[in-house]
Amino acid sequence: MKKMILSPCCRIVKGYCNSCIYDLQKNNIYKFSNTLLSIFSSNGEKDEIIFANSPTADDNNQSKFIEDMKAEDLCFEIDDSNDFQSINTKISYTPQFCANCIIDRDAKSSYSLKRCEELIAPLLCEAICFRYFDPLSLDTLLSNLSFFKESTCRSIEINFTPKQVVSIDDCLKLKEQNERIFKIILFSQANNQIITIGTDLTIQYSKENLIDEFQCGFVSDFYMNAQTQFYIESKNHNNCLYKKIAIDRKGKIKNCPAMNEEFGTIDKECEDLRSIVQTHSFQKYWSISKDQIEVCCDCEYRYACHDCRCFLKDKSNIKSKPLKCNYNPYEES
Repeated sequence: MKKMILSPCCRIVKGYCNSCIYDLQKNNIYKFSNTLLSIFSSNGEKDEIIFANSPTADDNNQSKFIEDMKAEDLCFEIDDSNDFQSINTKISYTPQFCANCIIDRDAKSSYSLKRCEELIAPLLCEAICFRYFDPLSLDTLLSNLSFFKESTCRSIEINFTPKQVVSIDDCLKLKEQNERIFKIILFSQANNQIITIGTDLTIQYSKENLIDEFQCGFVSDFYMNAQTQFYIESKNHNNCLYKKIAIDRKGKIKNCPAMNEEFGTIDKECEDLRSIVQTHSFQKYWSISKDQIEVCCDCEYRYACHDCRCFLKDKSNIKSKPLKCNYNPYEES
């Protein structure tokens, strides 16, 4: 007996008026009206989706929808003898105290990067993002990165406005000094361009100006992420602040550089970041998933967009909708 199933790498996310199919393998999102949900049904413990009802001959919308899904490899026909393993979207244990770290600096920053690296290392961070808000020379950047040459992190991203023209060879020189560098974003450039070198270095030229830490929290299609790890994190935790730590331009320890609340500073008096990270006050945002956020909980994009807890529609409500999101899931489209 033949039946149609959704591809194992796909998940359906239901919204108030519309729903989406997330292709977690290709990082694509396909939106459709909730009027088409009736053709799907859950298929037991495997959390797979099968087509419950075949479209009627006069139902062109359903027929076209299925054909479109076939064309995008979102579904296919199988018989009862086939057994496909779905992507595991269950949360798994990770040993890191923090998985991500943001380090901000400007021309007035005086905190020690050497001390910063010493304190971050025990957290077992996987990724570090450096952001420089004042123009920076390559020599200064190379000097800064030298403190992280033996870092325990796996990947480093650098965001800065260069004082001089930066060539691909210059970027490769940075990569040569620290092989952990996987992305370099150059701001205030003449054109927008993305260059990929091999499998482990992306160079992005941006016309945008990098001004300060408040240039975040924007919600748009451009920032959507439909990848497995992000999907899992979005369902179970806050996808922006979970296991994240930040050092702002003044050396203050925060959840996010744009937030007001601080937890000390990177200086000689700070002996252990782990004791700070493990406090309830530092982790208070970690468990706020998209399903708990007002309006977001009814949005079909909720597991694909970053959740900002810094800029809120209602500053007095920790679970308020992000301020910089203008999408309305209660409108049919």
